[in-house]
Amino acid sequence: MQPTRVRRRHTRTETITRGSRVNQPHTDEAGHETAAAHPAAMPPPQGGPYPYYPVSKPMNNLALVALILSVSGIGIGGIICGHIARKQIRENPHQDGDTLALAGLIVGYCATILVTLLIAAYVAFIIFMINHAPTV
Repeated sequence: MQPTRVRRRHTRTETITRGSRVNQPHTDEAGHETAAAHPAAMPPPQGGPYPYYPVSKPMNNLALVALILSVSGIGIGGIICGHIARKQIRENPHQDGDTLALAGLIVGYCATILVTLLIAAYVAFIIFMINHAPTV
């Protein structure tokens, strides 16, 4: 019989002749049947049940509010909410969000200091302009 087509599967090439079955036993070059010919001889598939993922603790909402207020420029609100959130998290160990509350505190203090310095610079500029204004 002459080969009619060549069929490629992944890395193996097999020639299918007319009248032959596609699912014929797999043999090596010497003509011996390989493990693929006997599905029972193949090792079982590896793996198992999905791994267990622990349930995360609920987030303290004030910690998130502290960070949002601090980033939005309301530093005093972020500082107040951050301190309250850290106290609640310390008292209730089943809550998470201490890092968010701490970030809200840091950003809130930085924003408050920056706004205070800008206001002081603005007032100093106004006083300087008033004292050095030309008199008519």
